[in-house]
Amino acid sequence: MDKKHSRPNWWILYLTVPLLILLGMWEVKATLTPREHTVLELMIILVIFGLAWLWLDKNGKWLI
Repeated sequence: MDKKHSRPNWWILYLTVPLLILLGMWEVKATLTPREHTVLELMIILVIFGLAWLWLDKNGKWLI
């Protein structure tokens, strides 16, 4: 099938929301110092934005 007519990879996007919820719950329950909580929150944000970027990158040609 031609690349520009292929369907988007929704599994990446569907993985992002449950992963965000699980990582958020894990961060809240973790016994860490305030500085470690901040670092962990930033890492979670980077992972979620990375998955969103990956989804947009894989489906960019389809969306245009």
